[in-house]
Amino acid sequence: MREQEMYNLYLSGLSFKQIGEQFGISTQRAHQLVNRSSDNQPRYRVQDVEKAQEAYMQRFNVTWSKLPVHLLTSTQIAQKEFFQLYKTNAKRRNVPWTLSIEDIEWTKRCPLTSYTFDWFSSNRVDASPTLILKDQTLGYIPGNVLLVSWKARKNKSYQNERKHQITFDFSSPSMV
Repeated sequence: MREQEMYNLYLSGLSFKQIGEQFGISTQRAHQLVNRSSDNQPRYRVQDVEKAQEAYMQRFNVTWSKLPVHLLTSTQIAQKEFFQLYKTNAKRRNVPWTLSIEDIEWTKRCPLTSYTFDWFSSNRVDASPTLILKDQTLGYIPGNVLLVSWKARKNKSYQNERKHQITFDFSSPSMV
């Protein structure tokens, strides 16, 4: 019963230190008991995770990118890893990067192909997410990127200049 209460406090955003102080135990023991309790727990529904995320964001006045990992869904973790990969690659190639994770519109579907993004494929597939730049010379800056499927990116590579402009005219409202 006590472990379940600790686990619920942990899900609500309390740290192990705060839980330990509340129950009169060490931080390490709180960590052990919460982990032991979490092993016996069924997976939480998305609504429960969203409620916990919202409570944490309101309490600590942070955006979803600053949430602790235990409050993120597997898709959000994949999105953060995707963002970090692009950021690292851009810096390695000396491409300008002023983008924050909140600047990207994280949709479930590609706005150009309507494919549902596949965040978990080990290989690149048509539905794999990727970022495209409107103007290559500007780099990764807010308003210059669009999250699309790999299929849309491949098509962009083969389009003539007129079709390329139509693609971005279509995507402009979501980039503002």
